[in-house]
Amino acid sequence: MLHVPGHTPGGIALHLPESGVLFPGDLIGTDPEGRRAVLGPGNVAREEALASFRRLVALGADTVCVPHGVPLRTGAREVLAAATPATDWL
Repeated sequence: MLHVPGHTPGGIALHLPESGVLFPGDLIGTDPEGRRAVLGPGNVAREEALASFRRLVALGADTVCVPHGVPLRTGAREVLAAATPATDWL
């Protein structure tokens, strides 16, 4: 379990490094096709949310199970690396 503040002060993500799976909570969402990752909306502390987003990207997960959008089951590392959360939801 990782503390990832920003969306809420007590936000958490679950990372299963042995299986390469990440559950980012409401911090990360995807578009309807799962080709683009975005910063989740409604963050109480935007700068903390951006820092937490980048921290989760650095984990290099193979699969990302998002609560909003579709899961990233293939190419998750690339999709997350290409994300531009600083310009999402402005």
